[in-house]
Amino acid sequence: MGFINTQNTVHNHSLSKELNISKETLINYFGYLEYSLIIKLILNFRRSFTSASRKMKKVYFYNSAFVCNYKNIMDYSYYEKLIENFVMQELDSKYYFRDKNYEIDFILKNGNIIPVEVKYRNNVEIKNFIKVLKN
Repeated sequence: MGFINTQNTVHNHSLSKELNISKETLINYFGYLEYSLIIKLILNFRRSFTSASRKMKKVYFYNSAFVCNYKNIMDYSYYEKLIENFVMQELDSKYYFRDKNYEIDFILKNGNIIPVEVKYRNNVEIKNFIKVLKN
């Protein structure tokens, strides 16, 4: 299905067309899954809540066991997503940041803006952090 890409982002319009349901119904379904603690939707960080709510959201499972069931646990290429899902559970983050050139996995907001990048490997680009803090 093309509605969730490898980055876990959800495009409501494409998904509603693919499932042949209205966008409002789809949003309700996501709400039920969130309320049931099956998934968590994370907003694309913007200074305005209205702007953030209009952007594509990232979807995570509340329980990493769902991730393991979804993907073969022995597939090492998927470890980064598994670790990212685990970090989301621990941080209980509400935001991520993404524009066409930059992405930060999680944004913590408790008076200060704290970007958190989850990597299974050793390559983190500092320019992504600078872009978020300027936004």
